Amino acid sequence: MKSAADAARRMLHDLDEAVAGREPRRAYLRQALGRLVPLHAAEHRGGWPAPVDGHDMRAEVADRLARLRTLMVAFVADSMYEVDAARDDDLDDILLLRSTLQFLTDDFRGTPADGLVDPEALVEIDDDLTRKLQDFGPRTDVEPPAGIPESHWWWQAAVGRQDL
Repeated sequence: MKSAADAARRMLHDLDEAVAGREPRRAYLRQALGRLVPLHAAEHRGGWPAPVDGHDMRAEVADRLARLRTLMVAFVADSMYEVDAARDDDLDDILLLRSTLQFLTDDFRGTPADGLVDPEALVEIDDDLTRKLQDFGPRTDVEPPAGIPESHWWWQAAVGRQDL
């Protein structure tokens, strides 16, 4: 990913495809949401880029996400299943997924997309993730991507630097 602006543009494109009803809508949404972690990594300091092409990309993305509320409910439900069913070799994927859910929660407070991730779902996911991390034990091959804040405890827990 070259820049946060590039990640935001691509994310907005994927969301526009889902909003327009292009199939597979869930795949477009998942692809768009998968760009949240790289967006934060590209920005280096985390967060959203300055306006791109005169647009507040965070506001634009929030608007699209709000229009995809039903698909977002399905995404969160799918996320719960993925974490619960994860095997050891899925660890990187579920850590990225949990960071995506946290960015969705944090980045869109006070926007039309606020509340798309049910806090009770996060509690259940965190319980399952904690159990998985205990089962898998500390790993040496896990490294949080750039732009991941310390508040994303699951990355530190995965390498044994934080107690569960």
